[in-house]
Amino acid sequence: MRVKPSRPGLIVGYPGRSSPLNPGGEEVSRSAYWGRRLMKGDVVEVLEEPSTPDQATADPPESAAEEPSPAARPTRRKGAGRRADPDTES
Repeated sequence: MRVKPSRPGLIVGYPGRSSPLNPGGEEVSRSAYWGRRLMKGDVVEVLEEPSTPDQATADPPESAAEEPSPAARPTRRKGAGRRADPDTES
């Protein structure tokens, strides 16, 4: 998969080497480390590179615009599940 830092100027460590992730993006192996960086919002996955400058400025497809980023999705707190009603316990 290809990932790049989510914000300009953000330095993202690359495990196993002394230099950080290239700001323009790099091909990385799909691993727990990069999965955590995606979920935390430190990096974004680059699905495909535009072949012409016109495609770089084009509007994204509607399906991509509707999907919220992992950082924008609501998360559940630990222990926030359903609790038993004390009046109905046997």
